Amino acid sequence: MSMSAPAAASGASSAAIALMIGGEPAVVDGLDPIFATLAPGPGDIPRTPERDKAGGTAEQGYLHCGPNGAGHFVKMVHNGIEYGVMAAYAEGVAVLKAANIGKKAGASMRKPRRCAIPSIISTISTCRTLRSCGGAAA
Repeated sequence: MSMSAPAAASGASSAAIALMIGGEPAVVDGLDPIFATLAPGPGDIPRTPERDKAGGTAEQGYLHCGPNGAGHFVKMVHNGIEYGVMAAYAEGVAVLKAANIGKKAGASMRKPRRCAIPSIISTISTCRTLRSCGGAAA
């Protein structure tokens, strides 16, 4: 009997946490009340149309991703996407700074605006990947 349940958080909001659970279905089902308590729930964000027909726990903030280790794999994919987006933003800012764009427009690149990368991008990508390779329903 084994399982893993890494968590990912984006930003300072507790509603941005996601539990990605890997383990035997019987073990995960037995611990479901704990995961449901730890997960942030859907919050006050409007539901995606037709989402009520999909079922599952992803909308609550946790997902059974497959056998032991699958949660770690999904978290790795999530982090790779998120870090790739952050690197792309940094490269774009560096290009703009090197091209002297901010000074030409009368703006300053010294204080870039704060920008949080929406975790939903990586969550959607991870769920699509799971579906396409026969993983757990998201």
